Amino acid sequence: MAIGGIALLLIGMIQDPLWVVKFRGASEAVMDRTQGVHSNVWAFAYLACNGNSPCWPLLGGTLSLILLGLAGFFLWQNQAKLSAWEAFNVIIPISFVSTIYLWAYDQIPYLIPIVWIIGTLVQKSRSFIYAFLFLIVLVLFSLFALLQQASTDKDLWSLGTTLIVLGSLWAVSRMKQKPPIDKPSSTA
Repeated sequence: MAIGGIALLLIGMIQDPLWVVKFRGASEAVMDRTQGVHSNVWAFAYLACNGNSPCWPLLGGTLSLILLGLAGFFLWQNQAKLSAWEAFNVIIPISFVSTIYLWAYDQIPYLIPIVWIIGTLVQKSRSFIYAFLFLIVLVLFSLFALLQQASTDKDLWSLGTTLIVLGSLWAVSRMKQKPPIDKPSSTA
């Protein structure tokens, strides 16, 4: 990875020796226009600090590190109990909420934990009704968040989607397996 990063840096410098400075300037301009808009800890820190620097970067960075640290600790503590899929399902939403720049469409990787939740709900409950209800709640909340974004130009409510996915992961992983239904044998 280090060799690849150095190669990209050098290739960029061959084309434009000031590309790093220009990229940093463009990144700062985008961040100045979009802080307080996203559904992550950085935006909520920006709003809590009323946009004052260095308050919001320190608070956002601290919250991000706390979330990542708690998730890492949880994964480390439960490494023997969790499958790779279950660990991956925790990593996706936590990394989303900790990322400094994103939009609601960046939640597309949530399809992975959502599919796992649906499959596990059907398997453990032996019914499709809970999976259906989960999807209905998720879709209705996502539509609500989209309407809020359209009316406020802020994507803060999409954090709820993350919370629904994380809460559902937690609930489904602790759900007890229903025993199979014994069918009466037919006497012929």
